[in-house]
Amino acid sequence: MNDMKEILGQDSVIIKKKEHILSVLMRFFKNIIIFLLLSIIISYILIAAFDSVIIVTCVNIIFIIWIVFYIKIFYDNTFLVVTDKKIIKSVRNWLFSSHIIELPLERIRQIRANNNGILAKIFWYWDLEIQGFEESSNMYFRSMKWNKQTMSEISKLLGDMSKN
Repeated sequence: MNDMKEILGQDSVIIKKKEHILSVLMRFFKNIIIFLLLSIIISYILIAAFDSVIIVTCVNIIFIIWIVFYIKIFYDNTFLVVTDKKIIKSVRNWLFSSHIIELPLERIRQIRANNNGILAKIFWYWDLEIQGFEESSNMYFRSMKWNKQTMSEISKLLGDMSKN
């Protein structure tokens, strides 16, 4: 979190939003299934070797704790921060890989919020797309609650900035 304080500097945070937990679960569904299959295979081997339910239960509990820990890391480290001068996107890709994108407000060209799909309608999450003047500065942030409100706040900041 010290890195985020360095990135923010003296900017005041207006909005900080996280990715919807359902989106995190869907994004890492494949990894969760792999962990569960690995747990089943190891449980089968331990049952054959030791014939002890306690050992198998302990192994399964360790795998479940690992899955929860894994999801929590990704949920906590994937967020969007809107300050009075810039927008910062932080995304955790893998356990040891993450990236941060920073876009100054004056470099924003267009903002869009989409609410597509059945799950998006049921759980009220939106996809937010922020386009900069350069192709490399585009930001796409999936599945946050109330991205329409975030879009309005960013538009208000851009309007206030253009008045000054």
